[in-house]
Amino acid sequence: MIQPAPAPAPAPTGPTQAQIAAARNRAVMRSGAKWLLWVAGLSLVNSVLFWTGSTWGFAIGLGLTDAANAFGQLVITGTTGLVIALFVDALIAAGFVGLWQMAKQGAGWAFIVAMVVYGLDALLMLWATDWLSLAFHGLALYFIFRGFQACRALAAQAAISVVPPGMAPPIHPR
Repeated sequence: MIQPAPAPAPAPTGPTQAQIAAARNRAVMRSGAKWLLWVAGLSLVNSVLFWTGSTWGFAIGLGLTDAANAFGQLVITGTTGLVIALFVDALIAAGFVGLWQMAKQGAGWAFIVAMVVYGLDALLMLWATDWLSLAFHGLALYFIFRGFQACRALAAQAAISVVPPGMAPPIHPR
């Protein structure tokens, strides 16, 4: 009696390990980039709270905008100080929104610029002995750095995928 040949094993369905890793890296990268949007938004909220006379604000905001507000209130004074300080605050926040736009699209340089600026802002918080804000700066920098790492991993994976079969991929120092 002749037995039929065994059927070939079905091809695995679903995403490959590389696709899963890429999706995870994209999510981590976008999450890191979102921190830049939060920093920009909460800095503007802190500025509005400052100028309305509130005694509280968000710890994750920028010390640069706080310094601009204090300068506008104490040095320039009056409506002119308010307008100039709010203009500077909006300009700084717009810079962070621009960095967010570029970072969420995978521009590694945007993460680097944001980390440098936010790190310098953390030094301002250290100088002002604002420990809570300094701690939040550290937390935000950690997540922004994780987004940068994921951005680099995506770029490396994309570079490997364009290498023709049989050719060794380029060596990238770490």
